[in-house]
Amino acid sequence: MRIGLLADVHGNIHALNACLDRFRAAAVEKVLCAGDVIGYYPFVNEVIESLRRHDVIAIRGNHEAYLLGLIQTSEERFHRCSLDWVEEHLTPENRSFLSQLPARRAVELQGKRLLMFHGSPWSVEEYVYPDYPHFDRFAHLDADLVVLGHTHIPMVRRSGTVTIVNPGSCGQPRDYNPQAAYGLLDTETMGVELGRVEYDVDAVCRGVADEGLWSELAVMLKRTRSSGPAQVP
Repeated sequence: MRIGLLADVHGNIHALNACLDRFRAAAVEKVLCAGDVIGYYPFVNEVIESLRRHDVIAIRGNHEAYLLGLIQTSEERFHRCSLDWVEEHLTPENRSFLSQLPARRAVELQGKRLLMFHGSPWSVEEYVYPDYPHFDRFAHLDADLVVLGHTHIPMVRRSGTVTIVNPGSCGQPRDYNPQAAYGLLDTETMGVELGRVEYDVDAVCRGVADEGLWSELAVMLKRTRSSGPAQVP
């Protein structure tokens, strides 16, 4: 069974569509999303409706928690993440969808136990980067595979018998590769393939400008190592 893995879509419907097209071509049977479907980019209703239409198994991330008032953040960050825009434009049906997302999820597929968290099993706001110093903690989890998001950096690691994967960010990559990031899991071998796919970045940048969102959000979508760093809210 092939499983599509996503995280951090962040209201980028063009990136999401490109990943879903890739999943269809790969005969994916189920898609998992490790949170942060909203924030930053202005196509949040389209993203949520697509996730619902494709029966994506999702959890909430810190951006959903901020919007729903489950975690407090600063007014400036709320604005820089476009969450004030989301609050104004999100439909009642899609807000209800977000409010029902769990903070973590266990999924059983073909005898394999998958756990989903946004940041880490210990905090939705913890960053588990490839150089995370405590991977040994994952070995004690009752799981074959743990799916994470939050860092926007693709990663596959192993701790004991547990595989830890972050597919990277579908909607706002931060590894200086502008292409949308995703993962493919084969539940028979438990092998994970990290992939990238091109999409219409300019269309998203036009959406940022049209809605009067923070202009740096467009810059971040196009950055490469040669273009240098961009500020991340």
